[in-house]
Amino acid sequence: MKTSYRSSTTIGVMLFGSIFTSLVSVSLSAAPSVTKVSGSPVALGGTVVLEGAGFGSRGANVAPVLMDFGSESYDSAKLNLHQSSFSDGQPILRSSEGDVSSLWDKPSVGDSSGVPHAPVISLSRTARSEDDKGHYFFEGANSFLGWPTAYGGSDTPTDNSRLYVAWHLKMKYDPRFYWAISAQGKKGEFISGEKVSVGDIKGTYIGKGTVGNGKGMHHFVFDGQKNANALTGNVIRGNSSSAQMTFPENFAGGSGNGYESPGANKYLRVWEDPQGKDGVRISWTQIQVHKNWVSAPITPDKWHLMEFFLDTDENDLSIYVDRKLLTNISTSDTPALKGALSPTIALIGFNGKLQEFQETDIDDIYMDYRFSRVVLGAKSSFSELESYELQIPISWSNNKIEFIPNLGALNPKGEIFAYVISGDGQVNEQGFPLCASCNSPPSAIQLKIE
Repeated sequence: MKTSYRSSTTIGVMLFGSIFTSLVSVSLSAAPSVTKVSGSPVALGGTVVLEGAGFGSRGANVAPVLMDFGSESYDSAKLNLHQSSFSDGQPILRSSEGDVSSLWDKPSVGDSSGVPHAPVISLSRTARSEDDKGHYFFEGANSFLGWPTAYGGSDTPTDNSRLYVAWHLKMKYDPRFYWAISAQGKKGEFISGEKVSVGDIKGTYIGKGTVGNGKGMHHFVFDGQKNANALTGNVIRGNSSSAQMTFPENFAGGSGNGYESPGANKYLRVWEDPQGKDGVRISWTQIQVHKNWVSAPITPDKWHLMEFFLDTDENDLSIYVDRKLLTNISTSDTPALKGALSPTIALIGFNGKLQEFQETDIDDIYMDYRFSRVVLGAKSSFSELESYELQIPISWSNNKIEFIPNLGALNPKGEIFAYVISGDGQVNEQGFPLCASCNSPPSAIQLKIE
């Protein structure tokens, strides 16, 4: 299992920097204050209880809609072991494909021979933590999950105005800089994985494509190159093989002759209408969030915390990567369907056309229609956290919270601190220690709202 879960409902609060500047009215209530903890975050099958003040309320159904660890999941705090017996590489199927208990109503359909690929459970790939029992793996240019059954699949509840989605993402190649080109002026043979150069530009040769738009073309990563301006017409040289090739002048556009740019590859799509015709329609790609051109900084072979906060009442969307605000934009051009459905995960994974050799790992998919949450982190100050682990609350009142602990990638022998993020986005800036080796907690610090 893993940890962390994010919050903010009507927040014009700015925990640090410019957090949620345009989200509803600013609440002037006191920030959460944790004064007591009981239970151990490392005890198997146990729960942890936090006591204090200013936690707010989460209504009758306290648990998040979904906490999906891959091999097991919690659907509204009910443990779902459907995928716990899956073998390494076993695909996630739709009910129409024979899995009537599938956690996802519309995962991608495919096999290893082409595009797309079906997502699979991986037991052998490098995980976020040693006790990981299995997480999701998405191979190639187009592989994804979609429409969680815990939220009704295509038949979501009516008029939940908010959506919070968090997940941990790792990719083999930076999707912003992945190119494919036809062999022009080619001399010698490039070696898969070797470093290459285009003048002062560095890169890596990946291999020769076999499917999709990049079939028969040579696939490269050119560091920092989102467009072809500095590449066209220049010679690519293999550092080890001494092979050479000229970067084409023309865009191939699926013809196989020229260059194919990285394209727009979705990490997340949020819809209300299953047909995608009405209501909320938002996509987060490697180059764009909705209509805002902004790139998520993805370091290859590193786990990143991705967070999506949507408030359709306020027409507000905030996106975070590793706890840093990537963008905050208005969604007034894609209003919600009133009296009908609610925004949900229509797609999560990697959805494109070109990047055949891409490898995407995803773990700890957390989804809810509220922003309030409990998280655990390895640092004593919330503003210093670069990541955190979302917890699974099972009871919640203004002064007491009980949750199922999820350590995720946290060191069980290290310092662990608890944070409560209220519905209006306020948080106890100083974490409350949960382990015996931690020092006594500092006096409660109240968040000041400018």
